Amino acid sequence: MIAQSGSYRDTCSNCGAETRCTATEALIDERLRWDVECFCPGCGEAWHEGGVGPSPAYVRNAIIAANGKSLLRISHAENVAAKIMKVMRDFEGVTISAAKRAADELRSEGRSGTLVELSRLANALRASGIAANVEKEG
Repeated sequence: MIAQSGSYRDTCSNCGAETRCTATEALIDERLRWDVECFCPGCGEAWHEGGVGPSPAYVRNAIIAANGKSLLRISHAENVAAKIMKVMRDFEGVTISAAKRAADELRSEGRSGTLVELSRLANALRASGIAANVEKEG
């Protein structure tokens, strides 16, 4: 399992006080899961939400703010464009032209994002015989 978390502040919908929230992404059995837990010290209200699939922007933003971005790069990028395109079409359900753009991006500058989302994509690429690495960006 790979996981990352980040904290952020929000406003309690019950009393209007500032809440403390923790956002988490985890890769469990090759599925991206996300969770948010919040607690209001003003009224004691607590809540949780979560899902499977791409994380909402506020979850990604909290995780990136706490941990920085990661970068997915392809090693030995020659002669793998078609394989990458197939993975992207299967993985993200994109059009052929979007898959080509994604393959070009991965073969040149790489793709940045959270460690968890990029690890999932890297695993799919490796399963297709493509050497993929995820590292801390910067």
